[in-house]
Amino acid sequence: MAGNIPLAALLDSLLQKSYHELTVLAELLPRKSDVDRKIGIVGFARQTRLQLVRLLALVKWAGSSDSVQKCSEMSELLSQQSWLYEDTANQLAHLARHQLLLAWYICTALFL
Repeated sequence: MAGNIPLAALLDSLLQKSYHELTVLAELLPRKSDVDRKIGIVGFARQTRLQLVRLLALVKWAGSSDSVQKCSEMSELLSQQSWLYEDTANQLAHLARHQLLLAWYICTALFL
């Protein structure tokens, strides 16, 4: 699942960011005037709502799109094939090293 971000991780990240911004806002608001406090709260609510609406649109699109599922399956298949190719290359390299070492030992033993 290379390149994919689980929905739970995306939602958790958004919630943590929103909570952090809210705590920072809560610390800064008492020092501001009444109008600035209201503007800060409305700005935070607007920004958080916008991010949640974007996430909702992404979830709805991904859930209803067959092409997303097909791309995910192809990505998984290519990732698996890549791993198999790399593993095969590593095994062949390992085998070649040992066989060459054995051949070198035999060669040197014959000429001694």
